[in-house]
Amino acid sequence: MRDSDIAWTHATFNPQRGCSGERCQLTKLGLCYAENMERARGRDFKQVILTSPGNWKEPTRLEIEAASIQKAYRVFVGSLMDFNDRQNRGWYEDFWSIVKMTPHLVYMILTKIPELYP
Repeated sequence: MRDSDIAWTHATFNPQRGCSGERCQLTKLGLCYAENMERARGRDFKQVILTSPGNWKEPTRLEIEAASIQKAYRVFVGSLMDFNDRQNRGWYEDFWSIVKMTPHLVYMILTKIPELYP
């Protein structure tokens, strides 16, 4: 299993990287950890990009591993993005299809705009 440095989760998954920061007080104060991390890597956090096809295979790989030991893995979704950001790149349907096919994964989804869940 891919380890996470976050104590309360087994793995992280980001369908995209970046967000507009419009609803985030931390962004307005310059305290968004994700924005600061991406900036340190030379990336523009305000430019939202879809993550790689290889990254999108991670939940399936984690499902196979979790199912083989009959355990549930916690997956933090959105550590480098906001799940409901206005710049969403049209990946919702693909994401929810993956969720349906991975019953051994417990998805913990981060957003500052919960009223926009599909």
